[in-house]
Amino acid sequence: MFELCEAKSGYVYSLDVCTGAHPTNSEHNTAFSVDDRLCDKIKGKDHCVYMDRWFSSPKIFVHLWGCKTKAVGTVMSNRKEMPKQEFSEKLEKGEKISRQRDHLLAIKWKDIRDVFFLTAANEDVLVAAPSSRGHIRK
Repeated sequence: MFELCEAKSGYVYSLDVCTGAHPTNSEHNTAFSVDDRLCDKIKGKDHCVYMDRWFSSPKIFVHLWGCKTKAVGTVMSNRKEMPKQEFSEKLEKGEKISRQRDHLLAIKWKDIRDVFFLTAANEDVLVAAPSSRGHIRK
């Protein structure tokens, strides 16, 4: 089952039950088509959808943007249209690289391992979290 949940309450807003291969549409259960179906009710309402790396891709983010819906999520670095050469650079912990195309921002950030983000809702700003001692870590 795939669910689109409202962030504040956690209630399910939209639900899609995966029943296996679709008899007339081989693309029916791709991440793109699942995202597209789940977001039908919120398209055009300027909402922002947060998703994990299985659902995220530049293709769906551009599509949702065209439907007046923003998207943010972790993303697999090997997705089509992700920056390849730029993101092959090795980073030290806490460093980031970002590339922007129109309204789409791709970010590679180094924590314990590389983390890849994709957003059509945010600017390229890295904000340090406060430490337990109450000051900002660099």
